[in-house]
Amino acid sequence: MEQNFDPNSQPNLPQTPSKFPTWATILISVVVTALVVGLATYSFVKKDKEIANNNQVTPTPTPTENQTTPTPTPTQTSNDGTENWKTYQNSSLKFTFKYPNQLGQLNDKGENAYILNTFEFSGEAQSVNKISIDTFTDKSVNDWQAAIQNYLNNNEPIGDPATLPYPLSVKNLLTSKAVGYDCTADFGEYLSKQNNESCQIVSINGTKVFKIVATGPFQSEVSELKYLFYVNGTWFDFSKRFWVYSKDDPNKQLYTFEQLNSILQGKTSNATIQAEVDTFNKIISTLKFN
Repeated sequence: MEQNFDPNSQPNLPQTPSKFPTWATILISVVVTALVVGLATYSFVKKDKEIANNNQVTPTPTPTENQTTPTPTPTQTSNDGTENWKTYQNSSLKFTFKYPNQLGQLNDKGENAYILNTFEFSGEAQSVNKISIDTFTDKSVNDWQAAIQNYLNNNEPIGDPATLPYPLSVKNLLTSKAVGYDCTADFGEYLSKQNNESCQIVSINGTKVFKIVATGPFQSEVSELKYLFYVNGTWFDFSKRFWVYSKDDPNKQLYTFEQLNSILQGKTSNATIQAEVDTFNKIISTLKFN
């Protein structure tokens, strides 16, 4: 039987199955959509943040006028020239001080009826301008004054007033008067302004003492610069003696007592004597009582 052929009709070809299943297509669509949305969101947020940063004003720090960086205070070291000096310590009298090596050893020459101790330096044996240290107690001063009074009662010569001990009443000035007090008049006959003698209360390492410039104890020979301490019931008399006569010619007088005392007080300039005064003052500055 003859079949009629229609050229416009499609041949019945067999169906080819899809390469991807339906569920995979849906999954891919979801992932792609999520990526697109995520990128769009990230782009929007980033742009918004950039805009916010561009609109933010950073404050300019205001310079501080006269601003300085503190400089640490340097640690000061002791360099007063006494670091190589010898040290003397007396455990019995409880005091210590330093002194130059050239003065030699400090020797205790013992005591007499009134003085407990007399110390002198071995290196000054041939010197006319000597340092000496005497110690007293109130009792020894009283005994000395009684002996002097006995001489007076018997009309016997006792030498000049500078050989006398100090009145015990002056020790009260060290607690009742301030540093800088002029105590010349308080010493009465023991100090006289006739030869420009003087007394002033000063402080040595926190201890108030009498600084005295006086003629004696041998009025015909010397003037003295002395520091008189009263500590723990004991008097300490640190003295530096200066001759008014020439060392080489004992008959040649170099100064009057008034002139020499003026030098010792620093009122008149004299380089030679001032050098010795400076050394003595430096020794006193190292003095400490335990």
